[in-house]
Amino acid sequence: MGNKHIRGEVSVKMKDVTAFKTASQVIADEMQEKGTMSYERAAEILNMYENAFTVVKRHFPLAQCGTDILLKADLLLMEHGCTGDNTLYAQSICPDEINHESGDITELFSKHMGEVFHMGGLGGIPFTGKTGFAAFSHHVPDDGNLFILFAPHIGISDSGELGKYTRKGQNRDGTACGAACGALKFCEECKIEADNNLRMPGSPKTKSIKKPGEVYGDYQMEFITSQVNERLGDIISAPDEDSKQAALAYAMFEVAKEFMNRNIHFDATFAERGKPNLYLLGGIQINMPKPMPDFFMPLMFEKRNANGTVTDLMESTFGTVLRSRVGTPVPPEMTETDSSV
Repeated sequence: MGNKHIRGEVSVKMKDVTAFKTASQVIADEMQEKGTMSYERAAEILNMYENAFTVVKRHFPLAQCGTDILLKADLLLMEHGCTGDNTLYAQSICPDEINHESGDITELFSKHMGEVFHMGGLGGIPFTGKTGFAAFSHHVPDDGNLFILFAPHIGISDSGELGKYTRKGQNRDGTACGAACGALKFCEECKIEADNNLRMPGSPKTKSIKKPGEVYGDYQMEFITSQVNERLGDIISAPDEDSKQAALAYAMFEVAKEFMNRNIHFDATFAERGKPNLYLLGGIQINMPKPMPDFFMPLMFEKRNANGTVTDLMESTFGTVLRSRVGTPVPPEMTETDSSV
């Protein structure tokens, strides 16, 4: 690397193959661009990606890269007779561009299934609503199936901070998910004002949580803010900032799941189309530092039919099911995963 002799000691410990491969590619690209690299700089890059992976595995212990999720979900779907020809695919993912890059789970599933119906708005919540689900379900092939992927997202910056993301071309980290983080910040500010008002009645109050639809043109953000506010106590009780951001992501998943469940309706026309099955995969999309591929934390995978029967597919597809309360660290033995993920 340009040094004939090693000066001092450079120590790097890595457990994850994906982190190592990504760091190695970054090192190779930087060496090609600059012509040289110090051992210290190489160690810095290796440690950065290993740290990002460690943070993710602490808070999202079952997270895997998108290709692994696709392989496992596709194996299950094929066992149930689902193919790209007889299955209509939809996704409810936040429109943030970092969720739709090459290699992301959204792009992997879209290419594999052949086409996609978009349900998602800010935060990955299926804001197309009941009308959107009805439209999607009416497009299903005769005697075919429906498959929906839904997920909020959370970023991790190059420095290893959850809830932030280092975007290309910017010299500062931004928030991800911006809508969720913005809602949390606003709710915390409202709580501070309310607490001050209790201590000093009559103190000025400049912020308030709006009801969805109260302000024309920003329904989605108002809805997210109201839902985050309902879960604020659990989120801000987290012991540190990373844990708080993870708790926010899990809370957003619960919001998206409830919204999705309210949207799903099997109407009378299902019988005319062979009563198609619905496969519902939900989780949290994790935007990793580039060029590391994004990860996905599966939290539910179900098969539903028009008769009301629900079959849990999580354990048969992904193995161990997370049992700990969301937003809290899990026992160390649950974070030990195959280094191939």
